[in-house]
Amino acid sequence: MSIGAFFKRFLVSSSVLILQIKPLFRLVDAGVSWARTYVGKNVKVDQMYRRMVKVIDFADSSSGLYGPSYFGFGRTEGDREGLSGYDSLSIDTSKSDLSAAIVDYLFAPASVIEVGCAEGHLVSALVRLGIDARGYDYSRFAVRHSLEEVSDRIKWGDLLKGLSAESKSADVVVALETLEHLPPEMIHLAIEELIRLSRGFIYVTMPSFGPNDMGFDGWFEGKVKDERLEYYKSLGASYEGPVPTVDLAVDKNGNLVEGHTAIASFSWWRRQFQNAGCVREIELEKHLYEKIAEFSMTPHWNAYLFRVPNAKVEVKRDLADEEAFTRSRRLFDLDRYL
Repeated sequence: MSIGAFFKRFLVSSSVLILQIKPLFRLVDAGVSWARTYVGKNVKVDQMYRRMVKVIDFADSSSGLYGPSYFGFGRTEGDREGLSGYDSLSIDTSKSDLSAAIVDYLFAPASVIEVGCAEGHLVSALVRLGIDARGYDYSRFAVRHSLEEVSDRIKWGDLLKGLSAESKSADVVVALETLEHLPPEMIHLAIEELIRLSRGFIYVTMPSFGPNDMGFDGWFEGKVKDERLEYYKSLGASYEGPVPTVDLAVDKNGNLVEGHTAIASFSWWRRQFQNAGCVREIELEKHLYEKIAEFSMTPHWNAYLFRVPNAKVEVKRDLADEEAFTRSRRLFDLDRYL
């Protein structure tokens, strides 16, 4: 190894070690986020930015489950087996364009806030549809690596502590595969924040079990430990959960699978929103589940739609407009999923 290479490795290792100090890491991370606005204007700035991000990514590897490794950073190809997180995250693997088309079809919104947006694939697709979309995510890695075309629309945020968006600043608030990552006893706080942000509707999905009056029931497989599976099946349709943490499935590292801590029934989830004053949008849910079934996503998307208390949203056209979905279908070439 040459002296130059040794010095470079020493410098990177030292920087990573120093950045393990949380206040310093947050400061540098914020500085890099600000510097992103200058990327693309100068080759040297681009190079420096990429180097800084790589160092921060390594320093962020101990930040918990939703750090870089959750999004595949540092893994070898095929290292997804038995681990929580993403093998790959793209608009195709997440089907974010299909989700965007469904949101536009159902609600005709002028504005959307997505909570748990990851790198911003849904936000990007919504913007392509002419919707003013913004996103928040708890993972600093995801925000740091948000899609370039919507990086100015993606922010870090903690749903339980309140997001920086103004109250009633979106027609629709979307949280897809997000709320199940929170402790069950904190779900009411998350719902209160979703209600605060929305002036119209809330659209959420989360893994659920038990009867679903939309026609496709949930299950326990993959959600609880194998040795407890038969026990939970024996409880029957009246069991609502949430499943105690001690019985939840874990990955090969001993982490809760995908970080899911709130695993409950359809009826339990609906009651949490209704207790907060939300009204279930049953007719819109029927239209939603028809689209989910058409694209064979029924086993994967356990979906819920609610109107927030005192909703004050003006829509630009009829809700659940088939012509609007047809336009999105062509724009995104959604038939490739069929």
